[in-house]
Amino acid sequence: MKNSYALKQLHNQRGISLIEVMVYMVIAALVLSAVVGIIALVRGDNKIDTEGKRLQFGMEKVMSYLATSPDTSSVDNSLAIRLGAVPPDAVQGTTGITTKLGGTAVYAPTTISNPNDGVSVTMDKLDEKACLNFTKQQGAAFTRVSVNGSPVKTITDSSIQENSLKNACTNAASGNTVVFERLKA
Repeated sequence: MKNSYALKQLHNQRGISLIEVMVYMVIAALVLSAVVGIIALVRGDNKIDTEGKRLQFGMEKVMSYLATSPDTSSVDNSLAIRLGAVPPDAVQGTTGITTKLGGTAVYAPTTISNPNDGVSVTMDKLDEKACLNFTKQQGAAFTRVSVNGSPVKTITDSSIQENSLKNACTNAASGNTVVFERLKA
């Protein structure tokens, strides 16, 4: 009789089945992948915001230096680095500048209306998302902007031409090159 009661108790006890364990694991994997995806998006947006602040700060430092200069012919990476327009963690060697977006930046004189009347910053290796978001975010502060050689903002535009930007930013393995140009004040 005692054995019969013990057998009934064992029969009524229920553990977790293999199928239930697998369902729990699938749900946990989905939740974990969503969290990882959200973290990646936030980190990407932070890099774009940080690089945008660096670009604006750098351009302001260079423009301030040029306020008494007749032209921009002296502008290059070494000048930007000497002026403190580039944060120390972005400096590579004596003239290299890296970006938070995975590429490099190059400061140079440019011609907008007259010879050497502007400053350009060329940024390379931007992925398609960074190309779209970063260029759109920063474009209003510049006189001209081009992506992979295609103008997306001209001297007569007040903002980025979004259709041109969408067509210019590609998903190429080598990334996109964006040139931001500002007229010397």
